[in-house]
Amino acid sequence: MKIAAALISVLTLVLGQFVIARGLPFTPHGHLVRDIISLLIANAMIWLSRRSDWSMQTRAQLFGAGWIWLIVQLGCSIYLLHNGV
Repeated sequence: MKIAAALISVLTLVLGQFVIARGLPFTPHGHLVRDIISLLIANAMIWLSRRSDWSMQTRAQLFGAGWIWLIVQLGCSIYLLHNGV
């Protein structure tokens, strides 16, 4: 799962760069650093969800939140790329 999360993060960053290359008008400067930090946080949540010394509830919340964030980011990147924004 950790490898899948990392691959989705890389795919999201690549698609984001394609969108930016098309000239997205409302993207602020420094978007790449912000995106990398955001995706690193999501990957860290997924990585931390494997700790066996934490409660199952905490681990499930970390796992779910991390994957939801990755899927939302990927979906937004695909949407922007597909619509030619």
